[in-house]
Amino acid sequence: MSKNAAGQDSLLLLDFKYCVETLASDSMKGREPGTKGAEMAADFVRKEFEKRGLTVYTQSFCFMGPDKDSISTENILGWIDNGEEETIIIAAHYDHLGMGNTHYSREVIKKNKTHNGADDNASGVAMMLALSQKIKKDTAAKFNYLFLAFSGHEYGLWGAEYYTLHPFVPLEKTRFLMNFDMVGRLDKASRILKIYGKDICHDAELLTEGIPADSLHIIVNLSDSPPLDYSAFVRKGVQSLSFTTGVHNDYHKSTDDASRINYLGMRYIYKYCFLLLNKIKKK
Repeated sequence: MSKNAAGQDSLLLLDFKYCVETLASDSMKGREPGTKGAEMAADFVRKEFEKRGLTVYTQSFCFMGPDKDSISTENILGWIDNGEEETIIIAAHYDHLGMGNTHYSREVIKKNKTHNGADDNASGVAMMLALSQKIKKDTAAKFNYLFLAFSGHEYGLWGAEYYTLHPFVPLEKTRFLMNFDMVGRLDKASRILKIYGKDICHDAELLTEGIPADSLHIIVNLSDSPPLDYSAFVRKGVQSLSFTTGVHNDYHKSTDDASRINYLGMRYIYKYCFLLLNKIKKK
């Protein structure tokens, strides 16, 4: 590896760590929609989009919370307009479970334990932000790019559903959706990255060919459909895939902290996804 490539890798890992540690800090108190912590998280994403050269928009909406109360929150959109006919969306939800005081928490005692959600889903937001910076510098882009940070995910995929009903870009002009949800816990031994894409016809070879044997083990599931944000887009006929390193023992618990994230594993996923985006650009 050249010194330049090694330097870029080092900066990438620092960027991942900075984004995950910021979003999963105790100060954001679990980023529950309708709270100050969620506002702080939205502001962080907004500023990061701006810092990386994207034009920022906001979608404000309300949804019914777990206590049957109306919660106000927002999706944050980062836009790269290349003047092209079609747009690729790259997405991740930024909200989490707050203090874990609802049945969505998997803690035995569900009372006032900060659920920082480092993997779920600060890791996905960090991946999205890193790709936005890389793609912004692409001088041979064939698409526009929309980077979409959802809220209201944990309590019912509300942000994704709201976007599909009020799209920034017409859905028929959306070439592809790439969604990240929990990509920070790549197992060091198996290196499994799972890809979901129910009801949409994908070329499985496109997803698996050209992957270095020592990087990732790609498992493609085009028949199952877990409750993920991409599902709202699938129902609208948008080509959609969701990427995850899978559920683990800290899922929806107060122990999902930044110290447990595999940042080197995130680097492998980042490089794979950029390779995949280049494949789509050439098709």
